[in-house]
Amino acid sequence: MLKIKQWLSMFLALSMGIVLSLSLVLVQPAYAADQIPEFGKCTILVNDYRDANLTASDDGTVSTHHQFEKDEFWELVKYIIEDVEYYQIHNLYNHQNLYGEEGSTGTATDFNTNQLWELIKTEDSKYIIKNGKNRQNLFAWESGFVGTNASAYPDQFWRLIPNNNTLLGCY
Repeated sequence: MLKIKQWLSMFLALSMGIVLSLSLVLVQPAYAADQIPEFGKCTILVNDYRDANLTASDDGTVSTHHQFEKDEFWELVKYIIEDVEYYQIHNLYNHQNLYGEEGSTGTATDFNTNQLWELIKTEDSKYIIKNGKNRQNLFAWESGFVGTNASAYPDQFWRLIPNNNTLLGCY
């Protein structure tokens, strides 16, 4: 009977440790997002070359367009991995994360390492958005197509515009 009680108390202690560890891991990104006051919850990503906003549709495709739509609000959730800041770029309309594959992009709900992005600020306060997995930069063409590319082109610079309109659910 004593061994069963010892085993049970060990199991409960281990279970509590796992639950506590998981809760700290799950809380960390949300806490980190609060530490980015210049972006806030609703960020509009504007391709500087096209002067068009990054959008995401229900089917997971991403593109850019010039007119204001509800699908252009993004939440940037910060992760620190091996002393490097990465961001999960989460669309507030379709509730999916921006991902980058070899040359292509889209949004998906299942979290994967291809959904982590580096935000590299340039001297003129624009950003290069570099995929953490394939190390390629997010770009937008005149047609509205959005993809990733390893070469440096003018279509890879983005402006991050905070939107704090509480009527739209932003803060």
